[in-house]
Amino acid sequence: LKKKLRDTERILKKQGIPETIKRAAERKLKDFKDQLKEREDRLKNDKMAKKYKMVKFFEQKKTLRKLKTCISQVDGASDQEKAKLHDLADQYKTNLAYIKYYPTGKKYIALY
Repeated sequence: LKKKLRDTERILKKQGIPETIKRAAERKLKDFKDQLKEREDRLKNDKMAKKYKMVKFFEQKKTLRKLKTCISQVDGASDQEKAKLHDLADQYKTNLAYIKYYPTGKKYIALY
């Protein structure tokens, strides 16, 4: 792809080429640049996803464990404690959503 990009740039630098060929080469050049940018973005996303996969996995397990203990404590709690535990459970569910849906192309910011 980079070779095609360079070849197209060389064609555009030539003197005395017809206008139709020049316009076609400019379109190709734009397409090649877009494809190259997409490929680089995809590689960056894959690299970041691979880098933070284990961290996200451990955080998910930790949050699920805390959520389970919170839910099990609701059974033997008083009304005031139940409200606190429900709020805490909602917070853990929000944390799970954060872990699951965090964009893969960005640096992951750990919760714990």
